[in-house]
Amino acid sequence: MVSWLRLPRIVRLGCCVALVAASPDIARSQAPSHDRQLLLHFTAGYDILVWPTGSTLSGCFFLGERVHRRMVVEAAAEWSATGNIRFDFGQAPGYRDCDSAKPSDIRVGFQSDLASRSHLGTRTTDAAPNRPTMFIGIGGATGRRSEDIREAALHELGHALALPHEHQHPASPCAADLKIAAVCERQDIFATYSDRERQETLMMMQEQVRLRRDINLSRLPRHDVVSIMHYRFPAALLGAGADSACHTLAARVVSDADKAKIAERYPAEPDAQRMFVQARGAILAEDLHQSGFTTDQAERLARLAEAYVARSFPGLAFSVPFDPTQITVPVAAQARAETDAAAALCQPRRP
Repeated sequence: MVSWLRLPRIVRLGCCVALVAASPDIARSQAPSHDRQLLLHFTAGYDILVWPTGSTLSGCFFLGERVHRRMVVEAAAEWSATGNIRFDFGQAPGYRDCDSAKPSDIRVGFQSDLASRSHLGTRTTDAAPNRPTMFIGIGGATGRRSEDIREAALHELGHALALPHEHQHPASPCAADLKIAAVCERQDIFATYSDRERQETLMMMQEQVRLRRDINLSRLPRHDVVSIMHYRFPAALLGAGADSACHTLAARVVSDADKAKIAERYPAEPDAQRMFVQARGAILAEDLHQSGFTTDQAERLARLAEAYVARSFPGLAFSVPFDPTQITVPVAAQARAETDAAAALCQPRRP
């Protein structure tokens, strides 16, 4: 992990990870993990990972103090106040302990560092029943401020409801404004970094911001720097410093734009959500046509998307009308290749 104590107030609220597969359906056993990551990173694939609107998602905890469990439950209630989706973590004050024989939809673990992470949307069902689908970092021996733990819980629960990172929005300046050269050359605050610290910082920049930024998603609303789904980047890490549109010191809250996205994905009427999901089939096809993937890759991703939707919305007429003849010279693929090339020029020595 990044040496968070040395970086001035980077808040890495979360990321999406793949855990161990649980049972052998097509979305899990026949699709390589790499395909699942491509579907999420370079297409609008996260949109199809919504839970059926009106659902009540069961939740449980692996260990954790009561105060930390309560923070997660309160954060879940804040999301429920925005969309037609509910969480049931059992009865206060202890709430529900996880039981692999009766796995809950959302399984929360706590860890003694600052890193938090979660599966994205219905991909929580890809996790083994005896493993968490979400981790909340509560800090080490000195603990972590309660407001920071609450922010992390809100962020990770946003992922669990299928919201992506906001700093990866196509209109975001974050990817272009990160001072990767300064890290490579040990300039400014990075002058005293060890090889390991520099490597970890580059990994955060490249994997959590640059490599997942998809310019095909320009149809989305404007970049929302106050979103709970946005990382908090310190001025020292940005080329424009405190003047960067990616920089803010404001506390993370569920913003108005976050609420609008959840209301769209979890509307009052199931038919409205089904129309939302169905419309994503054509959008995914457009992304695949411009993605730069091989025909075989794009075809696999189209079928994987259909498998995920069939699992959550059985009977829904959903398809990704991918047409190999429509593959174009993709701007997105070119941008991704340029990003990969830039990253390759800055490979730190192994510690």
